[in-house]
This record gives sequence, structure tokens and C-alpha cells, in this order.
Amino acid sequence: QLALAAPGTGPARPAITSVSALTAPPSARLLYRMKKGPLAGTGQIDWRRDADTYRMRLEARVPVLGQIFVETSDGRLDGGGLAPLRHTERRLKRSERAVSFVRDQDPPRILFSAREGGEPLNPGAQDRLSWIAQLATRLAAPPTGEWRAGERIEMDVASTGGDVQRWVFTVQGQGSSGLWHLRREPDSPHDTRAEVWTDPHQHHWPVRIQLSEPSGDPLELTLDGLQPA
Repeated sequence: QLALAAPGTGPARPAITSVSALTAPPSARLLYRMKKGPLAGTGQIDWRRDADTYRMRLEARVPVLGQIFVETSDGRLDGGGLAPLRHTERRLKRSERAVSFVRDQDPPRILFSAREGGEPLNPGAQDRLSWIAQLATRLAAPPTGEWRAGERIEMDVASTGGDVQRWVFTVQGQGSSGLWHLRREPDSPHDTRAEVWTDPHQHHWPVRIQLSEPSGDPLELTLDGLQPA
């Protein structure tokens, strides 16, 4: 069980929206225990970082069924962290769906294989996989020297379903174990609720992730091991 510091009281702290000279975590393989309702299995994140590009892959497996979903994210690295170019998702018995971040268009747009039309591509926008590495990148460089309960990290997050949500992570505090706890509350009944616990001694990679959708069981990932790559 994770012992957590109590969130701060008083007025909400301002969102941390502009940062510079961010450095993404070094290449690594993260092994997770995965649970989603009655399904229990394993998850693996492969993170590969070069000088100015990255590739990220998440694979989840359960006994008997085998692989139940795979997600990928490819893009560039710059002073703002991750700048995704393409995100794909393939689930059991479903065809692959993709998100494209068209950065060389004026104005830049986010396009989806699931529907026609697109959405504005705002600075710092992520996909439903890259946000994990971007959050770790942002947490590793607190703009004021240290994080405090109530401070917020904001980013747009695009899904293969064809929508873009504004994710606002609020710092809940640092527990006695040293882990940082952040929470994203949904903006509407159709949004995703996210809770993350990160380890500052392991480049702020999540030790635990819980994602809850309006319908269905929450997805929980608990870190089992981290291997440099």
C-alpha cells in the first residue's frame, strides 16, 4: 500500500504550462502486472530514445488469450519533451486505428483514421501512450525547483477514437515511500480518470497507473521491474 502525503489546502496553484530544455528519460523496458476487471496478466513498455526521436510500445498479455492490445507512439524530441507524429492502437478482434500529428501543415492538425476531419494540434499535445513518458519528462524538471501539492501539469491527449481531451494532472503530494501521486479528474462523464504514482529515483516512470473509463473495469498497471535498454 502506498502512503501518501495529504494534498495542500488553500487556493489551487497555477498550472505549469510552459517549460524549456526538457530531457526525456533514457531508453528502458518497463515490466508491469496488469489487471482489468477479471483479466489479469502482464504489460510491457519498451521506450527507445535517440538524440532527437523516440519510439514507444506497450503490449498487454493475459493467459490463454495471449496478446490483448498493442499501442505504439513514434515522434520527435525537442525542448518541450515529446512531439508525437503517429500513434497506433490494436485491440483483440479489432483492426488497427491510428492518430497522425501533422506538424508541417499550417495550421498543424491532429488527424484520425476513425473519422474524417481533424482537431487543432496545440503545443505539447500527446497521444494515449506518449503521455506516460511526457509526464515523466515534465516531472523530472520542476519549474520552481520542487513540486508542491496543488500544482498542475496540463496537456492535450488525443485518442484513436477520434477525440482530444485536455488532461490536467494535479500533484497530490509525495508519500513516505518517496513516490509522487498525481490525479487527473475527468471533465465530463465520458472522460478518463487517471491516477499515477511515479518514482523520482527511476526517472519518474510510473510505479502504478490506474485508468478508469465511464463504462467497464479500470485498467491497473503495477511496476514489476525496470531494465535499462
